[in-house]
Amino acid sequence: MRKRKYLVSSLVLLSLAILGFTAHGYHVGLANSVSSASTQNISTIGTISYPAYNATPNLALIPDDWSLTYGDGPQIIHLDYNVTHNGNVSIRLDPHTSNDVNTASECDGTWYSVKPGDHIVAKVWIKTSSGTPQEAADPLSGARLGMDLYGVDSNYPGDICIVDNKPNTYDEHVATMVRFGTSNWTLRTWDIIVPATYYTQDLGTGNTINPVQICSFVLWLQLCQWPGSTPATTQAWFADAELYINP
Repeated sequence: MRKRKYLVSSLVLLSLAILGFTAHGYHVGLANSVSSASTQNISTIGTISYPAYNATPNLALIPDDWSLTYGDGPQIIHLDYNVTHNGNVSIRLDPHTSNDVNTASECDGTWYSVKPGDHIVAKVWIKTSSGTPQEAADPLSGARLGMDLYGVDSNYPGDICIVDNKPNTYDEHVATMVRFGTSNWTLRTWDIIVPATYYTQDLGTGNTINPVQICSFVLWLQLCQWPGSTPATTQAWFADAELYINP
């Protein structure tokens, strides 16, 4: 598995919110390196131009635009034809167990290229089953829609994950969370402009890198559990996902 490099701008420090979020033991929005999405060479993906909103395709159709496998062995990602939204099939995430490698309890989307100033709108309907008392009391436990932003430095092969002040901060994490025990379908939305920031530091090594800007991204769906808990029945469903670039 490739080691990922978190970047921050030379002018922007990671917020204490992210540190608090990481202290909970949660995945901070890294797409799995063994998924079909993240095996693409993002440095070769060209900028995509999209027409007006009405002609723009939905780039997050279930199941076509999602990776339903995560590594080898048992899977916790499933298409659920019994739990639907407006008659459409859902993706179900089951709890991570010692038998599978999906420690982040996530389902990854597809890589798309973008450039600074591009407008990204992503939506999905989410519902959950009941959790443990610990999970019910924790605002960071539940299910959510997330997004990774990436750039490429030619001196650093592989994926470089850029952690900007948005998304993937504490506030955005909570804002996109659907808590355990939410039996009604609930809509969650990302609506962001790709920042024009140049990132110049590799936080993982402390090395200065060639200035890079965000050039691609990937969506993911995630089941967030209280650290150390292993609920037998806690699940999350995601349906009618939508993704538009420059709508």
